[in-house]
Amino acid sequence: MKFYPGFKIRATDYNPAYADERNGEALATLAAAQSAGPLRVVDFSTHAGDAFAGHLLELLGSRNSAARSREFPIVFASHVLYHCESPGSAERLIDDVTQNLLSDEGHLHPVSSQQNPADLPGFSRALWQQLRRRRAQ
Repeated sequence: MKFYPGFKIRATDYNPAYADERNGEALATLAAAQSAGPLRVVDFSTHAGDAFAGHLLELLGSRNSAARSREFPIVFASHVLYHCESPGSAERLIDDVTQNLLSDEGHLHPVSSQQNPADLPGFSRALWQQLRRRRAQ
């Protein structure tokens, strides 16, 4: 997998206080990380919205350009699983990530908290099956 120098980071969350593209906490955190420099952050943006609605590309565009289909080599689904309202919402997220976000050699890393009621092994199994189906096409 090719990596270019630096990270382009996109963050989304239901909560506008965290992910608002003008005043959100994530925006301030990413700006501080970019200026402090422990990781080379070359670009970042945030958007509040529903990650389970099947429109992740719309949420993950930057201030300067829309996200392109299958441009992401790594997707971290960090602490998103406890927001799953149903198995269908998890499947929609998996489909959206595998069909629209991940590059052909991309990787999804679901991160969960211990308090998470979601079925992480089931989620991981469904994700792996979807990725295998996509790569077999």
